Amino acid sequence: MNAIIIPNTVTSIGNYAFAYCSKFTAVTIPAAVTVIGEGAFQFCTNLTSVLIPTNVEFIRRLTFNQCTHLTSVTIPNTVTSIGESAFSYCTQLPNVNIPNSVTYIGATAFSNCAALTGVVIPNSVNFIGASAFADCVSLQSAKISNTAGSVGDYAFGGCSNLLSVIIPDSVTNLGSFAFYLCTKLNTVTIGNSVVSIRPSTFKGCAQLTAVKIPNSVTSIGERAFEDCTGLLSVTIPKSVTAIEDFAFSNCINLNSITCAIVTPLVINALVFQAVNQSVCCLIVPAASFASYQSALIWKNFLFTCGVLNTDNFNTKNNLKLYPNPVENNLFVEVTSAAKTDITITDVSGKIIIQKSIINGVNSIDTSSLPAEVYFIKISSGENSITKKFIKK
Repeated sequence: MNAIIIPNTVTSIGNYAFAYCSKFTAVTIPAAVTVIGEGAFQFCTNLTSVLIPTNVEFIRRLTFNQCTHLTSVTIPNTVTSIGESAFSYCTQLPNVNIPNSVTYIGATAFSNCAALTGVVIPNSVNFIGASAFADCVSLQSAKISNTAGSVGDYAFGGCSNLLSVIIPDSVTNLGSFAFYLCTKLNTVTIGNSVVSIRPSTFKGCAQLTAVKIPNSVTSIGERAFEDCTGLLSVTIPKSVTAIEDFAFSNCINLNSITCAIVTPLVINALVFQAVNQSVCCLIVPAASFASYQSALIWKNFLFTCGVLNTDNFNTKNNLKLYPNPVENNLFVEVTSAAKTDITITDVSGKIIIQKSIINGVNSIDTSSLPAEVYFIKISSGENSITKKFIKK
């Protein structure tokens, strides 16, 4: 017998009711069913598809855990919660449609779904549990809901093919190891409500090239960006009051830090372990320049790449620089009647391009520039602003 046929009179399926029924390939769950117990189909290793009826509200823990041949699942828009390990180790499940009725995704809910390539987490979801999508090694894209308040520890850890992620402004808690060993992750946008970059959050994201930490962040945890060997630049806001040991350890290609913190933080040398500080530009507020040049650890950086003058540059809100990173043409858009000059330098301070620009959109040919970090100083009268851009 290869199919489970449940009578139409059944309204509830008990805990572990069909667990370890490894010979069954199909199951028909009648529309009258409102409750499916935890582990109900756990280790039904030959089950290939399942249609969950529209009266079910909860997918409980372990319900389809280890259904290793499951390739199709239909979750109705009556479901509000997907429990712990509900679909973990469904290794052949290529996609899943999470309806906008779901508010909660439990710990390890989809962990080790090795064939899963993409997931859209709807705006109804406000909680993503620890390891919810951990070790989904084929996952390339993940859209996190705009209402999620928390992304749990190791939520996407080990998703070695994840390419980019946008953490929305709704997220305040970003868990430790949340994107650990996402080795192909190359772009990340951190929302403006995250309070702390916790320990090892982005550890081992070897292809991440640039990080802009938002003004909401007050601390950068231990090993937060350790082993991000492709990281070229990082922007640290003035809101940060603590940077813990090994935060940027072994970021061996880091060549630019823009730090808006007015008073140099007291940090351990281990924060930047294995970073070649002598060739890594440190850009700090103009008023803090001397303080950083004499501060322990900070004084070891390169100080020839300009300063942050944004607070006294009266055209700062009329300036646009795009795209960034850039390939062939960098566009500088200014709205100012005054004469404006630009100077582009590399990380050593060598002037690469120097010219005047006009009011409006200006195109600068960057096609011949080597791939690295550059700085563009835009001056108008006595005022100036220095911005950083990356040539791909």
